[in-house]
Amino acid sequence: VLALGMLTAVRKGFDLIRQTTGQSWTMATLPPEDPAVYDMLCRADAVGVFQVESRAQLNMLPRLKPRTYYDLVIEVAIV
Repeated sequence: VLALGMLTAVRKGFDLIRQTTGQSWTMATLPPEDPAVYDMLCRADAVGVFQVESRAQLNMLPRLKPRTYYDLVIEVAIV
């Protein structure tokens, strides 16, 4: 369960996306396999990203090079 503070941060993020791009997203409509996101994770550029921001996770991401949501599930389970 996400804390209320994180839900507020997500809502503000969606508001910023709508204001800057005109696109209206929800949790249900987020693109699940955005290559740019996985490129960022492979570089361990994940500070502030829930479940993968710990030092151990950041060290593992460049080695496992996740490219799908399932890859992230496995990575989090291993570490």
